[in-house]
Amino acid sequence: MESNARSELDLSLVPVSSENGVFVFKAGRLRIFLTFGENSGEEYILLVDLALPSETPFGDGSRGKHHIPHGSDPRKNMVVDPSRNMMIDPRRNMMIDPNRNVMIDPRRNSMINPQKNSLIDPARNSVWDGAFLFNQQSSPKGFFIRASEKVALQFDMSSEFDGFCVLADKNINGFDLSGRWTSFFVENGNDGYNQFDISGQWIGFTTKRILSNNSAA
Repeated sequence: MESNARSELDLSLVPVSSENGVFVFKAGRLRIFLTFGENSGEEYILLVDLALPSETPFGDGSRGKHHIPHGSDPRKNMVVDPSRNMMIDPRRNMMIDPNRNVMIDPRRNSMINPQKNSLIDPARNSVWDGAFLFNQQSSPKGFFIRASEKVALQFDMSSEFDGFCVLADKNINGFDLSGRWTSFFVENGNDGYNQFDISGQWIGFTTKRILSNNSAA
């Protein structure tokens, strides 16, 4: 990349992490997430992710009223409702609770803590290829690190641990650090998920899978 091209590009880049490792470039409604590398004195761009808000693929077109398939709605299907299915409730199943299972707790297991393991920190690893969580305006608000087959940890863009997710059939349920159920994720048909709060209001999305194999539930 020529230096003058990088200078022009810098004017349009917005850092999305405290480490200044990942940037977002806005091209119309498209959001391009990228970082920079260097080889033999020459700088190059590495693509991290793409995000494009859509009114049709993800729902019915009205914010907060995206369609939830019957089988994926915890209010209608107890299999994906942690309040009625103890196997997916971390308060009643210690194997999926980071507070009681050291293997999935980033505060006690440095291998799954991006602050201590640079390989899983998107701000320090330019080839990290995990899932970001976006808000309704397509701005990144966090990312996920897989801790086990059925549990993914959620971090904010400063790599602070702020929640976790548990596989629930084809859904993924989101919990805060105390184990309180706060949201659920439904497949969007484009290899990602729509995020809803527990009242069914759409609050975010991912463009990639949070856990690699949903059939393992």
